[in-house]
Amino acid sequence: MKTHSNLIAGLTLAIVATLSWALNFIAPYVTGAYTIYDLLIVRFLMAGALGLGVVVLYRAQLRRLRRNQVLLAASLGVIGYLGYSACIAAGIIFGGPVLTPAFIGMVPVLLALLGNATAKLSRGANWQSHWFS
Repeated sequence: MKTHSNLIAGLTLAIVATLSWALNFIAPYVTGAYTIYDLLIVRFLMAGALGLGVVVLYRAQLRRLRRNQVLLAASLGVIGYLGYSACIAAGIIFGGPVLTPAFIGMVPVLLALLGNATAKLSRGANWQSHWFS
């Protein structure tokens, strides 16, 4: 029964993640008088609040990290989140609402294909038998 509940929880979280990811492409067009920078700040604060909640839940594991590790993780998170969000916003503004999601939507498919390919190759198959079978 636990497997069934894990499946439901995983499926629900995947749907929520997909819908929230899709908001990246809709939000710049429906925010009205707000600038893209206002949107990025609000999204960053929301992600920070969620992250802080996770940190509070796992504070025992956090105590085992050194201070420089925590600062490095926080700084990489800030740089990565703001950089990703700025690239998404710029892609939508300059490339349009169709092209950017199409390219970004290919990323999970490409990751799955590459993961399967490397798994098959690590089991001893060669490239020719993998790609042409």
